[in-house]
Amino acid sequence: MDRNGFEKSEAKIKGGVFVEPEIHELIFDDAFKQKLNPAESAAREALVINPEVQVCPDSDSSSPCKALPKVSQALQENLAKPSTYECRKGIVSNIRTQSDEDESSTNLKRGILNALSCNTKPGTHSLQEHSIYGVCQTRYSNSGDTKANPPIVWKAIDFSKCDEKVEKASGIIAAFADSCKTCQETGRNLRGGYIARYSLKMGEKSPVIESVITNEVRQIYLAKDVTIVVNASQNLKLVGIRKNQPTLPDQELKSRGGLQYHFDKETRQKPGVLSKSQIEEKLQDLVNDQQKKNTGRIVAQLIESMSSCTSETILEVWKDYCAKSAPRREWCLTVIVWTGTTSSMQALMKMSKDLSDNEIKWAFFIAMMVTEANPKTMEITLESVKKFEKSPDLSIAFSTMVNKYCKGLPRCPEIYLEILHDSAVQAAKEGNVKDTILALKAIGNAGQPESCKILQKFETSNSTKIRTAAVMAFSNIAKKDPKKVQGILLPYILNDKVPSEVRMESVKVVLESNPDPSVVTIIANVARKGKGTERSDQVASYIVSSFKALSKSQNPRLGNVADACRVALRLLDQDLENTSYRFSKNLHFNVINSQIGSISADISIMNNPKSRLPVQMLLSIKGYGSCGTLDLLEVIVQGEGLEEYIRKQDARFSEYPMRKKIAQIVQAVRFAAFVFI
Repeated sequence: MDRNGFEKSEAKIKGGVFVEPEIHELIFDDAFKQKLNPAESAAREALVINPEVQVCPDSDSSSPCKALPKVSQALQENLAKPSTYECRKGIVSNIRTQSDEDESSTNLKRGILNALSCNTKPGTHSLQEHSIYGVCQTRYSNSGDTKANPPIVWKAIDFSKCDEKVEKASGIIAAFADSCKTCQETGRNLRGGYIARYSLKMGEKSPVIESVITNEVRQIYLAKDVTIVVNASQNLKLVGIRKNQPTLPDQELKSRGGLQYHFDKETRQKPGVLSKSQIEEKLQDLVNDQQKKNTGRIVAQLIESMSSCTSETILEVWKDYCAKSAPRREWCLTVIVWTGTTSSMQALMKMSKDLSDNEIKWAFFIAMMVTEANPKTMEITLESVKKFEKSPDLSIAFSTMVNKYCKGLPRCPEIYLEILHDSAVQAAKEGNVKDTILALKAIGNAGQPESCKILQKFETSNSTKIRTAAVMAFSNIAKKDPKKVQGILLPYILNDKVPSEVRMESVKVVLESNPDPSVVTIIANVARKGKGTERSDQVASYIVSSFKALSKSQNPRLGNVADACRVALRLLDQDLENTSYRFSKNLHFNVINSQIGSISADISIMNNPKSRLPVQMLLSIKGYGSCGTLDLLEVIVQGEGLEEYIRKQDARFSEYPMRKKIAQIVQAVRFAAFVFI
């Protein structure tokens, strides 16, 4: 477009090169202003010339939106920077911007270019196409391609059929949930689509887009009759085409990839955070809030503000306002711990010299659980574990950090696993069974295949508890390398000389590792041929009950295993399905089952032929949703020696009436459980 009549060449539009300073010049052009209607003029003033960012309260609040002039100014500056892109056969790619441009600003440009990306091939066709949402199934319908019949092109994207979906999990989901490809397909609680209508006109050599109308819908099903629907739309019109060749900027532009959205890795100041003095005022409000009416809101606001503070600012607040006052000290430490940023971890490490042993244990334990694992936080946690090496709780928390950090790596750095391995070996040398089991739990919590060899060494232990704990540690490792774990544990299941508790725990781990039907058949064969002795009957009963539990499971990830278990049950004797609770069992209960997700509980009861009471009971509660699977709770009660303890009480149960007899047994069991857990 020029000042003399808006006649511009189509060459660069088709070539796909735009230079934003020239677009900026066009927007301020007087002739351009005169061509706009009132609505378009208002849109020009609000969105292009002077874009403004605001932070608004909840919809229930009557407070007005607050302008953020600094953020708005930064956005204006970034949008005015030059950028280019390539366009081949209507598909946009290779976006280039200045190296100092924020990723958020580039994403805004991607959003506009995504609407302009249109495959102009005639007819109806579907393909997996790159877009701002990822690589998703896209369907085109082109009505015509002649000058006499200007074509209308329809473009539709199904968000449920994406090979590479742009998504990011945060909070507890990112830290602890396991990815599950089938969960979203089964849950069907997240649905959405995108549709665009392109009006084209024929140019000198190829079609030119005259207007684009897009509409995006996202539907989130929360519960019965509770659905959130989010709509977004764009309406773009071609006002004119610039005739002369635009001049590319002198400075070198950096390639920012294609249309796919990129999450900003920069840590930037968040809007609406509190200053240092305001943080101190809010901490005092927490101390004064005796009735706890506003505690949750204030703590959330403080955590949000602390997450934007540097480690130096956090230390200043601690030293100047919190360290010497017991009430403020408790609240301040709680907020710092739950902030979960690199800066808060750095501050916590420097604060440790002012903390008691108990404060150090719970503060670092929670901080490691909620903090994102990156090279800097791993360095801090490694230092803390070495400094407070006598705390088993910190080893468990550190293993969680290792799990988070190594989740996306092909191989976990040896420096992090060495500490966990050495801790287990040292506890075993000292003959400390309790510390050895805790160390094995930490290795299992890390869940790295590199730990398999060290775990196998503990299978030669004389303690059945240690051997069982070592097998349990394979459970998390199986999520990363199931074939390797199955190859290690299957020989234990097949060997009838291995303690029954170890064999049953191996069955549990293998079946939860999503094995092939052939592996399920091998385990079923163990149950079929293992009948005859009390020891083998315990294992056979546990295998059959595990098959029944899995056949009823709602876990989408184990759908194929559930089918294999149903087939395996038909091969086994019916009397194995009707054994009493004197034999080992694995029970499954679907606690909640809805469209948004489900929660299930599994109770594993392991008996020993030498005891009438269970030697181990395991309660496991798991959740399944569109984002993946999550282990919500796991409680283990060890009852080894429980029967012997009750016998030593010398209670004359035969002389009591039934009600008193039951009461005496329950009382003895309650105290014994307290002793043996």
